[in-house]
Amino acid sequence: FSGGIRGTGAAPALSVFRAGWVGLRYHLGSLIGGGLKLMIAMPFRLTLGWILAATHNEYNPVGYMVGGCCDSCLTCYKRAFMLMNRNAYMDVSLQATPFDQAAEHVKNILAMEHEASALALLNGATWLFQLVGL
Repeated sequence: FSGGIRGTGAAPALSVFRAGWVGLRYHLGSLIGGGLKLMIAMPFRLTLGWILAATHNEYNPVGYMVGGCCDSCLTCYKRAFMLMNRNAYMDVSLQATPFDQAAEHVKNILAMEHEASALALLNGATWLFQLVGL
C-alpha cells in the first residue's frame, strides 16, 4: 500500500481474497507437502524433543544417561526435526520457496540472535491476535 507508516494509504478492496487466491495458486503444493512432512514427523518430534529437554536438565541423572545413549538420535533431531515448524510456513509465503528451503532459511535466521528475538515478538503478537480473534 502506498501510505506507509503514516497511515494515509489504504489497501485495495478484497485484498484478503486475492492473497488467499495467490496462496492457493502458487503455494498449495508446498503447504500440502510441508503438512504431510509435519504429520509424519510429529511422533518423532515429540519423543525426541522430550528426550532432548530431559538431557538439558542438570538435576536429572537419568536424562543425562539417556542423552548419552541417544546422542546420534538427538543430533538427527536437531538437524532435521527442529526445523519443521510454523515459521517455515511463514517463509514459504513471504519468500515463495519450497518448504525444505524455507525451513533451512528459518534455521539460519534463528541462528542470528537479534533476528530470533524479533521473530519471537512477531510470534507472540500473532498468538495474541489469534486469541482475541482479529
